[in-house]
Amino acid sequence: MAGRLPADVPGILYRRRRPLAAVRPTGERRATQRNSARESSMATKEAPAKKEAPAKRPEREYYWDIPNIPDKYSSKKRRPPQIALHNEDKCTGCKGCVEFCPVNCIEPLPEGTYPDRPIQPVQDRWDECIGCGICVRVCTKLVSWDAIRMVPTDEFEALTGIKISDGFPENPPPVRSLPVTLYPNYPD
Repeated sequence: MAGRLPADVPGILYRRRRPLAAVRPTGERRATQRNSARESSMATKEAPAKKEAPAKRPEREYYWDIPNIPDKYSSKKRRPPQIALHNEDKCTGCKGCVEFCPVNCIEPLPEGTYPDRPIQPVQDRWDECIGCGICVRVCTKLVSWDAIRMVPTDEFEALTGIKISDGFPENPPPVRSLPVTLYPNYPD
């Protein structure tokens, strides 16, 4: 046992030396190992699939029910149970709701509708509204004016005499004013 330490002494770690050939491969073996490593990495790795960037969520939970601004607009496919009605007396014309509308049916009233106001309020083209309610949430939560309400379509038709179609109209009428005096049941 001269010069040798017993392998079972507790608390001492022994490192066994490997032969030089196992540690450093020769030139030929090194090239073979490099090539096989490349081939195996090429065979197992595929180009990463391009993922669509996740929709960015607002930081505060208060805004989580407001969707992102649409990239493309859709169109009406059926008659909605409710439509958006803007209170023109409360609307400031900030156009905060315009860009969030998924069917692009909100626009400012024609110049001169309210001669005493420099900025005209906005209103829906009711024939094109799909009744999603996004504009209501935007007006209430983002711009804090609270000037839009969802009203039942049947009630709207009965009080105003304006017929709401089942699909997208072929020749939609331009946006028109509906003051609160013409719609007495406007919900507050």
